[in-house]
Parts: sequence; C-alpha cells; structure tokens
Amino acid sequence: MKVKICGITNREALVAAVGGGDGRGDGADYVGFVFAESKRKISPERAKELSDGISVKKVGVFVDEAIEKVIETANYVPLDVIQLHGLETYDYVQKLSAFELIKVIKIIDGEFQQDPADFPDITLLLDAKVSGAGEKFDWEKVDLEKLKGRKFFVAGGINIDNVKEAIAYFSPYGVDVSSGVETNGLKDVGKIKAFLKRTKDCSPALY
Repeated sequence: MKVKICGITNREALVAAVGGGDGRGDGADYVGFVFAESKRKISPERAKELSDGISVKKVGVFVDEAIEKVIETANYVPLDVIQLHGLETYDYVQKLSAFELIKVIKIIDGEFQQDPADFPDITLLLDAKVSGAGEKFDWEKVDLEKLKGRKFFVAGGINIDNVKEAIAYFSPYGVDVSSGVETNGLKDVGKIKAFLKRTKDCSPALY
C-alpha cells in the first residue's frame, strides 16, 4: 500500500516519514509540501532545503495557481509530482503533462465535486470538503463505479484508527494523511511511525 505523508514542514517529520528512504520499505512513498495558503504552507526554498537528498517522491500541493508559478516551483525544488487541489480543469492539467500529476476531487455529501471521467489517465485523490482538517467524507455514499479501474488515493480524516478500514473499503492505490499524524496542529513523529507501521502491514497497491 502506498503512503503519502502531506504537510511536511520540518526535518524531524520528514525523517520520520521517509523511514528507510527508498520508498520500498517501512517509510512513506510520497512526502507532500503545501505551497497553497494553509497553516502548513512552506516556501519553495524551505522545501528544497528539507528534501535535498531524499529519494522518495516529493509532491507539491497547489490550489488554482498560475501555471507558470507551478512549473517554476516544480523545477526549483525539484518536485516529482504536482498535486492540484483546486478546481483546475482538464485543459489546465494538460499544460502540466510533462509532470506526474495527482488531481484532487473533493467529496461533499457523497458527490464528486468534479467528474473523475473528466481527468482520464490521471491519478486522483479523494478528499473531504475542507482539506487537512481531519474531516472524513461519507464513504458509503460515494459511487465506487466511477472509480473502477482508476488509480487513486484516499484522504480526508484518515488516521491510524481508520486507515485499514479505508483500505478495505476503497482498495485504493494509496492513502494520504496529514492531520491524522499531528498533535496540536504539528506533525507527531510517534504518530507518523505508528501510521506507517499500521498501513504498510496492508496489501500492497497493485500498480
């Protein structure tokens, strides 16, 4: 099972997240840096400093950002993956086709706020209405048929207590966690390690 630890802002959290550092062991496969307005926002300079030398995939989170700024940041850090967390259109996404992409689609009252079919061949990430707030969306209301054959992450209120349930319910490519490994709004090294141990015990992603 692939794991993404998002909202990394300091060295201690990063070291706990990467674990073995090769993306194939007990550590996370992806670490996320938030460049949009958020309490976890980080500068490109700090992200570059933190991520220098790590071999897991570095993900940059953007929300309806100017294309030029996204590309500039992705090349500077550098990023391996661009995660688009706003209402970006397929035309917008196509302008970033040189990069590996993750398109976030929020779920509100069980409804996709954008149609997964509008983003063919792009990895998706399902999230709750308010990202990073620890809110869980209504899993049982989601039309799973729309996700059939798709490569996707599940986020939104994922934590050590429900991650195995989420994996069993959705059979996703991976899970994404941020607030679920925090204490008082800060990444908690112990929670990160416990989350990774719990999740890596699950079946690996079939991609």
